[in-house]
Amino acid sequence: MRKLTGLSIPLHRVKTEKHSQYKGVIGVVSDFLTPPAGKVDPRRQALRFANANHELFKLPEPAMSKSAAPEPVAEIQPEHVARSPVGYHVQLQQSYEGIPIYGSQAIVHMTKDRSIYFYTSDLYPEAPPVEMGKSGLLTAEQALEALATVLPWKGRLDREPHAEQVYLPHEDTMHLAWCIDLSLAAQAPIMDGQDRSSDWRALVDAESGAVLELLDVTLYAYSWGRVFYPNPVVELRQESLAWDAPIPASAYRKLRLARLDGSGFLCGPYADTAQTPSRVQQTDGQFIFERSQSGFLEVMAYYHVDQVVAWVRRQGFGDLFSTTPPLSINVRAPLGDNSKFLPKSWALQFGAGKVMDAEDASIILHELGHAIQEAQVPDWATAKRNSPVRAMGEGFGDWLATLFFAEKRRAFHPTYVGDWDARGYATPRTYLRRVDTDKTMANWKNEEHADGEIWSAALWDLYLKLGGDSDSAATRLQARGTAAKLVLTSHLYLSDGRRDTLTYAHGLDALLTADRFTGPDPTQPGVHEQMIRDVFAKRGITV
Repeated sequence: MRKLTGLSIPLHRVKTEKHSQYKGVIGVVSDFLTPPAGKVDPRRQALRFANANHELFKLPEPAMSKSAAPEPVAEIQPEHVARSPVGYHVQLQQSYEGIPIYGSQAIVHMTKDRSIYFYTSDLYPEAPPVEMGKSGLLTAEQALEALATVLPWKGRLDREPHAEQVYLPHEDTMHLAWCIDLSLAAQAPIMDGQDRSSDWRALVDAESGAVLELLDVTLYAYSWGRVFYPNPVVELRQESLAWDAPIPASAYRKLRLARLDGSGFLCGPYADTAQTPSRVQQTDGQFIFERSQSGFLEVMAYYHVDQVVAWVRRQGFGDLFSTTPPLSINVRAPLGDNSKFLPKSWALQFGAGKVMDAEDASIILHELGHAIQEAQVPDWATAKRNSPVRAMGEGFGDWLATLFFAEKRRAFHPTYVGDWDARGYATPRTYLRRVDTDKTMANWKNEEHADGEIWSAALWDLYLKLGGDSDSAATRLQARGTAAKLVLTSHLYLSDGRRDTLTYAHGLDALLTADRFTGPDPTQPGVHEQMIRDVFAKRGITV
C-alpha cells in the first residue's frame, strides 16, 4: 500500500480499475493511504478528496474555483456516512442545478483518523448535457397518475408515496424524471407478483409520463417446506416400517417451495391447496411441518405437483398447464382411503386412511398423471369405465410415479407404487401396484387398474431398454428424459373423439409416430422403432 503525502493521487503509484459504463473513466482506486486528518468531519474530508482528484476522475471543476457567475455544474455533496470498526464510509451524491442525478454516487473509505484508502465511483463524468428544459413538465401527482396505468396502486397505499425529481442519465445525455417510492398492501385474490404487498420504485419520465423503470425492491426470503421424498419407507430403506411407527427426522427433506404467489398460502401456477379445509397459511413462507401436523399434507401435494409439472415442461412441453388454472387440491377429502382426479372441476382430491394418501408422493404423482393427460388431450378419460384408454391412463400414472423417482428408488423398491400408503390398509401390504409385473394381454381382466399394469410394465421396459438399467447415472437420466418425451408426445396422437374405440394397439402406434417425428428424419422409421415394437410385443401388443 502506497503512503501518500497529500490528497492528490499519483496515478502511477496506485491500483485502478476502469469504470464499467463510462469510457476512459476510473471507477475504483485502491492500494493507497492518504495522511491522517485528525478529527476533521469525515464528510468534509471525503469532499476534499473528490475535489482534489476531479481531473483524474473526470469530474467537473469544483464550484469554489469558478468565476462569480459560473455555468451550472454537476456538484458533489456528502449524503450518508456509515461507521465500521475500520472507520468511516462516506457516500457522495452528485446533483445538477440542485436536482440529484439518479444513481450517480461515490463512496470514500477512510480509517478512524481520516486516512483515505479506497474509493469507488459511479459519478457522471464531465458536465452533463440535458435534453429538456424544466417547463411543461409533469407534477408529482401527474406522474403518480401515469404510474397507475402500469402499477395499480390506487386504494392500496400503506403510506404516502415519496416522489423526488431526478436527472436520469441515458446514453450521453440526461433528462428529468420522477423517482417514486411507494408501499402497497396486498390485493386479493393474488393473481400475479404485482398483487402482493410490496415496496416499489418507479422512474417516470417527467415530460411524457412513460414509466421508464419499475422495480419490486422488497427482499423476499425463500419459502421452504418439509416433505417425504418420496416416502419414509424408501428414504429409510426400512421394509418393516409400520404405518404407526415413529418417523425420525432423517425421513424428511427440507426443500425449497418454488413459484408460490406470495399470499402465504400454498398456491402457485400449477397447484393450489384452496379446497383443503382450514388450509394452512404461513406469511413468512416457512412450511416446516411433520406428519402429525395438518399442514404437512398440503406441503406434500403442492411440492410434488409443482416439481413434476415443472420437470415435464422442461422435457419440451413448455406450454403444459399454461392455459389452465392451478389444480385445486384437497388433501383431506371425504373419500375414505381413495384419491381421484376430477377433470371437469380441475381438481385433485386425496382421501384419508391410516396413512393419508397425500403422505405418499407416488399416490400424488399417479393422480397428477391423469391431470397431465387431460391437459394434453381434453376429455382423455371420457370413456366407459374399464375401457383400454382409461387403463392406459392408470398405467401411465403408475409409470410416471416410478419414472420420476427412478434414481431415488434405484436401490430400493424401484418399481413400487404406494409402498407407504399400502402400509395403512386394513390388511397391510408392501405396495399398491408395481410396474414390473409379467402381465400380458392374455391377463386382461377388464378392470382399468389391473389392466393398467400391462401398460405400465411395457412403458417401464421401454425406459430400461433406453438405458434405464445402465450403471451410468448419465445414461439413466438420458433414458428417463427420452422415455418421458416419447410417451408424452404419443398422447397427442390419441385425440380421437370416440375414446371408447381406442385400444393398446392405438397406443403403440402413437408411440411409433412419436418416435418418428421426434427423430432426425420423419420420412424414415424412428430411431427406436424396433426397440419399441419388441418391448410391446413381449406384452402381446402389436400393430
